[in-house]
Amino acid sequence: MRQIYIVRASEETVKIGISNKPLRRLSGIQNGSALPLTLHYCAKVIGDAAAVERRAHEILARHRLVGEWFAAPPEVAVAAVMQSASDLGLILGDPTRQLPLSGRLDRNEGLFALVDEIDFERLAIFRWYARRAPRSLTIYARRKLPSRDSNAGQSLHQVVLGVRAGCEIRFLNGDGLDCRRSNLRHGSHRETVTASVRRLKCDPFDVWAAEQMARLDAE
Repeated sequence: MRQIYIVRASEETVKIGISNKPLRRLSGIQNGSALPLTLHYCAKVIGDAAAVERRAHEILARHRLVGEWFAAPPEVAVAAVMQSASDLGLILGDPTRQLPLSGRLDRNEGLFALVDEIDFERLAIFRWYARRAPRSLTIYARRKLPSRDSNAGQSLHQVVLGVRAGCEIRFLNGDGLDCRRSNLRHGSHRETVTASVRRLKCDPFDVWAAEQMARLDAE
């Protein structure tokens, strides 16, 4: 089944296309680009994927740069794709899956991480567990790596988005278990801190802390 995808080059530049294998398509596009690219959104189209793509392009026509590239925020591109499917009476598959996590003492406490459908299969073969970051209330998903070092591990968000030299990965909504590509961004430490401060100004700290504590109780 063909899928419609959105590739993000920046917060103002995206590409909307269709492919049977979006991740492989992303690799091909990246080979011809000097900028680091990220798959922002991907969903299966139940019906004519090419028609959804054309309609989405029409909706964003005044923002077109060249070909399938548009000068638009990723969220606007996602809205255009959803509007396109609605206009055509077609259904988009749910792009989000829940990845089960284990709690302490090998007990599965019902915690889960959110990941994109396109990433689910390759992630589900591993055993992931919930871990609170040191000196923080934020919970992340991690897995253990085969090593003599008992602390050796890998974070889910790093596997999903990949590691870039000199960059951290921040969560736009502050939820360390929301590892959907649209919620993850590479950036400097300063950008991460700035985003956190800005988010806390919008969302009262006590509300955010209460949500995290509720998760810790279930960890």
